[in-house]
Amino acid sequence: MERKRIKASGEQNKPSIDILSDLPDDVICHILSFLPTKFSVATSILAKRWRLLWTHVPNIDIANGDFTDKNHAPEIITRVLLRNKAQRINTCRLNYDDSCSEHETETWISTVISRNVQYFDINLNYRCLRLPQCLFTCKTVVNLTIHNCAGIPSSGDIYLPSLKKLGLYYVKYGTDEAILHLLSGCPMLEELIIDEIADQDLGCFNISSPTIKSLEVNFPCESFEFDNPDYRVKINAPALRYLKVYDCSYEQMSLSPLTSLIEAEIHFKYYSLEVDYSIYTRCVFKFLDSLCNVKCLKLSSSDEFIDFSKPDPYVRFQNLTELEVSADWRLLVKFLECADNDPKNPMETMEKWRACLLYSLTTVIIDGFVCTEQEFNIVRFILRNARVLKRMEIHRIGSKEKFDVVEKILLFNRGSKECEIAFCYDCRRHARFRQ
Repeated sequence: MERKRIKASGEQNKPSIDILSDLPDDVICHILSFLPTKFSVATSILAKRWRLLWTHVPNIDIANGDFTDKNHAPEIITRVLLRNKAQRINTCRLNYDDSCSEHETETWISTVISRNVQYFDINLNYRCLRLPQCLFTCKTVVNLTIHNCAGIPSSGDIYLPSLKKLGLYYVKYGTDEAILHLLSGCPMLEELIIDEIADQDLGCFNISSPTIKSLEVNFPCESFEFDNPDYRVKINAPALRYLKVYDCSYEQMSLSPLTSLIEAEIHFKYYSLEVDYSIYTRCVFKFLDSLCNVKCLKLSSSDEFIDFSKPDPYVRFQNLTELEVSADWRLLVKFLECADNDPKNPMETMEKWRACLLYSLTTVIIDGFVCTEQEFNIVRFILRNARVLKRMEIHRIGSKEKFDVVEKILLFNRGSKECEIAFCYDCRRHARFRQ
């Protein structure tokens, strides 16, 4: 015990080593760039050498919660941005949703633009403040995200030659031409996300770009822009490879031919608009038919949206290799009935699906199995006909007789000797097929 105390005492007498202070300034600035700006500024009190290091940090991250005194917050933001001496700002996140003037926001954005910013995230959730013109002629920005703002110009200069990814969240466009004019000034754009719009009186929202490869759109039908029955959304993107559409009114949406499309995620929801239930059903299948070249398709629905009593237009998916359905089981049946269906030769259609099951299908995941007779029939059909099936997972809910269900399914004939069946108990609800 005596030795341990002496050793400890000796260790206390050793001089401390400040490894961080021995690092070069540019390395320290790189480390500080991973911190929110309020923490990098706080390091200025550590020592004389640290007093101005934060002004050379190439990343800026300012959030509304950083300020205890809201009255002086805009002034502090202005001082922080103006004192930054980095030749290039790699990333700037400006998230301030309290009271500020357009002059202040213009000063913030123009200052960041003058430092050759590459990744710029703007969230000014206060009365949809207008964006300055300089933002739309920035030559260096590669990734731009805009939240809760206005002032997308419908005329004048727009040229973003380096922009590859654009995110627009609850933006006020002002005119029908604004989004079309914006996209025309983005010659390198590859990814586009549009999540809600703040306008009440737009007639046509035209998404047109020859370069976009990935598109995500979300126009909730409860929002007021869909109160106008003449409202339309048009998508013209011939190079599109990935499409995600969530919560839209599909009778108000039209697509140009998507010959390059590989993957699509589509969420359906039926709304009480001035449209007949059966008409909406036809619009859904017409929309699906425009995705005919897709290889991977994910369909989901939060409620029943198809009129299953009505005959529907057939849908052709000639390249489909993976299908995931999160919806009413009847949708899966209806989809399989009409997918790649030739109404003049229904037997040929059945043979095509049987060939798909026989020679391609290797994995099936079924979630939300509630033990209806229809579900048992689907499982029985797949197990019997899928000759190269390796694994089937069944995630089951809604039944207390779980052992009887397992025993019943395990007795089904299997076309593949290598097929194993796994039972998982959770609350998901979809079916997924892979080739």
